[in-house]
Amino acid sequence: MRKLLAYCRRAPQLTVVILAFPFIVALYSYNLPILTTFCEQISNLSQQIFDFLNLGCDISISLSIGKTIIAILVLYTSLISLRNMIKNLLRGTLGIDLLAFVALLATLCIGEFWASYLIVVMVWTGEAIEDFAHMKAQRNLSLLVSAAPKTAHLMTLPGIEHEMDNNQANDESYEPPCLSENQCKPSSCVLCRHAEFRKVDAANSKQSNISEQNCDYKHNICPFLQASTDGEISSNLQRYKTVPVDELNIGNVIIVLPGETVPVDGELLSGSAILDTSAINGESVPREVYAGAAVLSGCVNGGVVLIMRVTKLSKNSQYQKIMQLVESARSSKAAVVRFADMLSVPFTVLSFVIAGFAWGFSGDALRFAQVLVLATPCPLLIAVPVACMAGTGRLAKLGIVVKSQDVLEQLSRVTDVFFDKTGTLTVKQPQVVNVDVIDTTQKADRIVMLAGVLETYSQHILAGGIAKAGASLWENAHPSSVPQLPSVREYPVVHSVKETAGQGIQGVVDGILVRVGRRKYVTEQNANQTIGKSLAADEMATYVSFDGVLVGRIVLKDVPRD
Repeated sequence: MRKLLAYCRRAPQLTVVILAFPFIVALYSYNLPILTTFCEQISNLSQQIFDFLNLGCDISISLSIGKTIIAILVLYTSLISLRNMIKNLLRGTLGIDLLAFVALLATLCIGEFWASYLIVVMVWTGEAIEDFAHMKAQRNLSLLVSAAPKTAHLMTLPGIEHEMDNNQANDESYEPPCLSENQCKPSSCVLCRHAEFRKVDAANSKQSNISEQNCDYKHNICPFLQASTDGEISSNLQRYKTVPVDELNIGNVIIVLPGETVPVDGELLSGSAILDTSAINGESVPREVYAGAAVLSGCVNGGVVLIMRVTKLSKNSQYQKIMQLVESARSSKAAVVRFADMLSVPFTVLSFVIAGFAWGFSGDALRFAQVLVLATPCPLLIAVPVACMAGTGRLAKLGIVVKSQDVLEQLSRVTDVFFDKTGTLTVKQPQVVNVDVIDTTQKADRIVMLAGVLETYSQHILAGGIAKAGASLWENAHPSSVPQLPSVREYPVVHSVKETAGQGIQGVVDGILVRVGRRKYVTEQNANQTIGKSLAADEMATYVSFDGVLVGRIVLKDVPRD
C-alpha cells in the first residue's frame, strides 16, 4: 500500500486521470441545463469558424457531466503539452508534443471524447514511465556521486608540509613512487595490519563513535596512532582541521580516519595501511600497502588512522575521473536514441501530411483525428530513451559505471565475456578451506573454534572468515540449552584481548592464551619447521598457538560463488 501511495505521489496527473474514469462512465450521459446552453454557444461559434475556413464540417457539441470531466482533462493536458512544446522549440527541437496537442484538440472538437480520454491516458502514462525511469537512473547514479568525499582532514602541525620542488608542485601528473611487492617491506612504524572496515579505535581495541561534529570546518584533536619498534601502539594527540577537499594543495599532509574514503590521490607516509579498493578496481580483498606507496582517492581506509601526502589535486584524482564518467553517462545518448530524436521532426511532419490527405480525400475531419490518435505518442520515441535511462541506472545500482550509452547499446553484440575472478565469481571474503594441525593433541575443529572466538575482536582481513568458521563449529558443538530459543547458547569467556599492529591478536579464551597471526608472533618454537604443503597463489594463512605452543595453521581462500 505504501508503494502504491508513493507511485501516486510521483505521478499525480496519471492518478487523477485514472481515478476520474469511474465518474466519467457513471455520469457520461447525465446532462445539466447550464451545460446544454454553454454547448450550444460553443457549437455555434465553432461552426462559424469552420464555415469561414470553408472546411465543410458540421459541428454539434453536447456536453454531459462525464464529457465535461474529459474536456477539463483534455484542456489541462493540452496546456502542459503546449508548454513542453514551447520549451522544445526554444531548445531547437520539435518533439511529439505537437502531435499530442493537435490530436487532443481535434478529437475534442469533433466530439470524440473517448478518443480524447485515451490520448490523455497515453500522454500521462508515457510521462509517468519516463519520469520513473529517469528518477531511478538519477538516484542510482547519484549514489556514486554522493559517495565522493567532500572534506579532508588537513594536518596543521608546524613543518609538517612537504617541501616539493617547483617542477613537482606545478606538475599535476606527478606520481609518487609505487613500490613493488618486493619493495613493500613492513617498517618498524606500522600503524595497522588488516581491517574489517568498521570504525575502530585501535589504541584501546574498542569501537569508536566518530562524531558528526568533527566534520565542521574547525580545528580538531585526533588520536594519531604511532607504533614503536616493538609493535606497541601509543596514542598521541596531533592537531588537524577539516577543510573542503577542493582546498587541498599538492604537498599537503592529510589524515584519513578509519572507515573514511581517501579524498585525493597521494603518497602514504604512515608505516602501513589496509585499503578497500573495490570502488576503484572492483577488487574485493583489501590491499595492504606500505610507506611510500601510491594511494588512490576512492579507496576506503581500514581500522586505524593513515597519514598521506597529497600528490594530485581533487579535480585530477582517480575518484573524480570516475565521477566524470558518471556525468558523461548521464548526458550521453546512445546512437539509437539520437536516431529516434532525429526521427521526431520528420515523423511529426509525415503524420500531419497523412492526416491532412485523409481529411482531404474523405472530407471527414474524423479521419484527420484518427491518424493523429494512431501517431500519438510514438512508441519508438518514448521507449528508446526510457530503456537507456533505466539500463544505465540499473547498472549503476550494481556498481557498474557506463562510460556512455553507446556502450550500453553495444552490449547486444557481445559474444564473449571476461570476468575478474575476485569478488565477481567468488564470495569476496576469504573462507577457511584447510587446517594444518601441528600439535597432534589438538583437533582441527577446536583450533578453528578458539581462533574464531578471538578473531571476532580483530581487524585482520582474514578475521571475518575465521570468525565465521569458528562460530559455525561452536554452534554445532554446543547446541542451545533452551530448545525454544535456538540462538541462546553458552559462549567462551574472552578477556585480555590485545592486537599488535602488523603481527596478530592474542587473548585469553576459557583460560587458554590464544594467539593468532604471523608465525613469529604466535610462538618462537619450531621456527624452521615446515608446516603442510606450500600455499597456492590464491591462498592465505595464519598461525595459531595455545599457551605459546604452535598448534596449527589455518588456510583461507576466496572460494567461488555457488
